[in-house]
Amino acid sequence: MKFIFSLVIILFTFKSQGQVSSEDSIKNHSVAIDTTVYTKVEIEAAFGGGDMAWKHFLSKYMYSPNSEDLKKIVVVKFIVELDGKTSHINIISAPEDKAYREETIRVIKKSSGYWVAAVESGKHVRSYKTVSIEY
Repeated sequence: MKFIFSLVIILFTFKSQGQVSSEDSIKNHSVAIDTTVYTKVEIEAAFGGGDMAWKHFLSKYMYSPNSEDLKKIVVVKFIVELDGKTSHINIISAPEDKAYREETIRVIKKSSGYWVAAVESGKHVRSYKTVSIEY
């Protein structure tokens, strides 16, 4: 009986020493997150649903700051994050009227979360996106 009891204790000791808690496992395995912002990618970031969805979004949420009949174009560059959100919005070119710049920034912020991240080497990556918005 003592032999069986001793054997059980020995087996239990070996088994418990071999187990690693999930907390220890998490501490020992760090995941590297790529924070690189790509300028060239295999598949560019795009508005979810494609060009027609982007045009529909603009027609629904964009307001023309001026009622002139002249066509105004704003070129804006921003980062599309892994989760489809937008960040680091920069106006590249715009009319002198700052209302166009402000409206473009507002619309790009409003579109945050609707984008699909770019793809490089089979993985979603952060990337720059440049779009022209016509008023």
